[in-house]
Amino acid sequence: MKGLGIKKYDFMGAACKPKPDTKSYTLQEFKQRFNPQEIYGYTFKVIFRPVKYATFNMLARTSFMLKGGQYHGDSIDLYIREHGQCEGGS
Repeated sequence: MKGLGIKKYDFMGAACKPKPDTKSYTLQEFKQRFNPQEIYGYTFKVIFRPVKYATFNMLARTSFMLKGGQYHGDSIDLYIREHGQCEGGS
């Protein structure tokens, strides 16, 4: 990237405390090779329309099931399930 004149590149996020046997950990290791400057922020989810949210999740689970897979929720749900709540930067 530097050869192309690109001075900054945003890899869009990092896991707070990834467990070694997860995809998040492998991705985090890859990102660390670039000597990143970590800037801490927050990710959260607010459900404004609970009925639409529940309907979407039901349809997503059904679609995944019909294709032989399993729906695990959005990226925030996956992260919380894998790592628990993140308590800010360190």
